[in-house]
Amino acid sequence: MKNILLTAICSMLLMNVNAQHEWPFKNNYTTATTEIGIDANGLIGSDAITTKFMNTYINNEFIEQSVKDGAYSKMDDRSKIGSYLNAGAYMKKMRLFEADSTVRNLTLALRYRTHFNAAFPSDLFALYFYGNKRFAGVNADISDFNYEAIQYQQLQFGYGKTKKSGNSEFEYYAGISFLNGQSYLDISTTRGSIYTQPDGEYADLDIRLESRQSDTTKSNFGSSNGLGASLDLMVSYKMENQVKISLSATDIGMIAWNSKSSYFVVDTTYRFEGLTVNNLFDSLYLDITSEAEFIDGFKEDRKKESFTSLLPAKFQLQVSKPFMEDKLMAYASVNYFLNADYTPQIIAGGSYFFSKSFMAGVSAGFGGYTEFSAGIHVGADLGHGFILTAGTDYLTGLINQDNSTAEGGVGSLRFLF
Repeated sequence: MKNILLTAICSMLLMNVNAQHEWPFKNNYTTATTEIGIDANGLIGSDAITTKFMNTYINNEFIEQSVKDGAYSKMDDRSKIGSYLNAGAYMKKMRLFEADSTVRNLTLALRYRTHFNAAFPSDLFALYFYGNKRFAGVNADISDFNYEAIQYQQLQFGYGKTKKSGNSEFEYYAGISFLNGQSYLDISTTRGSIYTQPDGEYADLDIRLESRQSDTTKSNFGSSNGLGASLDLMVSYKMENQVKISLSATDIGMIAWNSKSSYFVVDTTYRFEGLTVNNLFDSLYLDITSEAEFIDGFKEDRKKESFTSLLPAKFQLQVSKPFMEDKLMAYASVNYFLNADYTPQIIAGGSYFFSKSFMAGVSAGFGGYTEFSAGIHVGADLGHGFILTAGTDYLTGLINQDNSTAEGGVGSLRFLF
């Protein structure tokens, strides 16, 4: 189980971004016909687990009691954690058609994507990090646990068009992606409890667990354990009063995992003798592997078979408007991930252009994998077509790790010519 949590926390490696941050400084390069860029964004967030706990755990440092208590005290009966990491490079070719005031573009992109989400009962956290002594004489609930993690690479071909009419503007984009499935793991419990006898003489496990997993013999970057496809769609309209409404959908698709994938079900009750330990799940694992009769039954339920999984698809609705002669851009958006344990996120903010080559902004939001969020972002036109942007919507994760429950950021470098 520790490996599962470690995989989740590793997924935070970079940053988080929301698509509401429009590319700045585009008016500095109105004659550019080619755009090349690299970008990365990522997030790890929870409605209970603090960033102090996350960082301590991933660094394999000793987790002090106060750090455990800080996370556990925030938990409801069922809590969640999730993360994603996206990184890639793209090239866009643009062409202006003056006859009908349109700009058309073709895009080629190569990206790496990961997404993880889990929902778990608070008893499961307590068992793992405190041990089973506190549950002496009572049932610890480990039911309704869900975990899903996916890693894949994406090759996308896209077409877009922008048409202007006076001060209004209509834009759309459609992209089709071919996917290489690197790894996938899904675990869920529909029934689960552990009863520890008050004197520690035994512990009774009652559980039904299902799991699907891609081939584990090759799961490094670039490994091919499945193939799939997805769509990206975007449409926006800027009215005469400069109010712009945008609707986008990203990663609508699926991956078919090959026949080397595994599926198993554990539906059992089991008694472990003489169990009173500080880390129940590590000891439980050792005891299970030492029991031939349990393992034999476990193997009988494991089989190799192909399956198909849906991608976590992101939907966003955004409204933006410039003020102060276009020096201030304000926006508000609603974000949602389908096929993920994700609460709709509402976020709003603004960016101020101090000059034609520098801007900075702030944001605030609520929802998603965490609760409240606040952030900053900056951008600079470095000249000669180079544009750099960086920021985070989770500033509290950097300055108050004891109370914050999310961290992430965004970075990009573009070259226009």
